[in-house]
Amino acid sequence: MSYKVMIPLDGSMTAERAVGPALELARQRGGSVVFVQVFPVGLEPPESAREYLGVRVESARATGLEASSETLTGEPFRVIVERAAEADVLVMSSHGRSGFNRLLLGSVTEKVVRLAPCPVLVVRSNQVHLDQLGRILVPLDGSKLSREALPEAARLAKATGATLVLARVVEPMPIDPLFVTIPDREEEGRAVENYLSKLAAELDPSIPVELLHEFGSPARVLVEMVELRNIDLVVMTTHGRTGFDRFVCGSVAENMLRVCHTPVFLVSARACHLTPEAVLAARSQAE
Repeated sequence: MSYKVMIPLDGSMTAERAVGPALELARQRGGSVVFVQVFPVGLEPPESAREYLGVRVESARATGLEASSETLTGEPFRVIVERAAEADVLVMSSHGRSGFNRLLLGSVTEKVVRLAPCPVLVVRSNQVHLDQLGRILVPLDGSKLSREALPEAARLAKATGATLVLARVVEPMPIDPLFVTIPDREEEGRAVENYLSKLAAELDPSIPVELLHEFGSPARVLVEMVELRNIDLVVMTTHGRTGFDRFVCGSVAENMLRVCHTPVFLVSARACHLTPEAVLAARSQAE
């Protein structure tokens, strides 16, 4: 079955940022693309919308890809999530119509990322080339759930020759003055190195791998890694809280989406076909 890349558009130039990376991803996987535009209930999609999507379809076909389009009606995020059940990945810009004074919060993209049944690639810049990736960061937290991002990251690295940067950021435990024992940072560092080395050993040996571990706030340190380590793409798992009523565990992925200009490829708990109970269990199983 062909790998299907879905690209929701709203007619804005910002939303168009997702088109290039989406086509590149489809080419890498030998897949197809489908362009989707959603209109509110009661508003008949105008002919101009069909023409707009038709131009995108013809442009994609001109590159050798199989392409199609759909004009739909309903609440945008709900319709996109429903249609995403038939896609292998969604590729979206991080904002479209709203102008985004508050990046992602309250936006269609944020809601889609939270609920999508498939991975979501979120793009924030015009300068994104998935066929020219050099370094892919994979944040890991010791849980089985965080490792669900590795297969997707490995496929992207294999297709582009990129280096996988496996990173674990450990938040230091507060020292209780009532206890004499102080945590052994060196011993803890060795344990993290062993954890990352074991994961690296399970990957395709042809993929270059770099291991990083630091102590500090994961949300802050991971953003610094992206900026200081010349990261081209972040691939990570989103951890749903109880009942999936909140976005990502510790808001780490949310922070990456807010702050980083680097594209973020999110593999959600739902995309891993995990129930809320399984997510909670996975989060508790830190190694």
